[in-house]
Amino acid sequence: MFILALTCAPFSVQAQTQFNSYSYSSDSYYQTWLADYEATGNAINEVSEVYQQEVDKRGYPKKKTVKKKIALIEHYVELLNTQLTDSRLNKDLDRGKVERKINEWNEQLSELQMLLKKI
Repeated sequence: MFILALTCAPFSVQAQTQFNSYSYSSDSYYQTWLADYEATGNAINEVSEVYQQEVDKRGYPKKKTVKKKIALIEHYVELLNTQLTDSRLNKDLDRGKVERKINEWNEQLSELQMLLKKI
């Protein structure tokens, strides 16, 4: 039940970057990455709402919703890792903050994977 409580709360994802926007505004690689980052964050929020509705209605989420949330979070973590390792994205980056976000999302992934085994 503790795991369910932790994974029920929708994580609010916001594309908070630590960049000087003027220096990246014309960089198409950055713009493409940022669009994917924001779209993935929005998709996580949408799936989190569905997840919570299912928990409220049934007491647990549907398996397909958990799988979808896992896939989105994995992609989001991949984007954060790219931000850390790609020199085109990590200028003026607060590396500690990004690493903490990666750890938090990886924790949630572990919890969702354990929940998936139970449903």
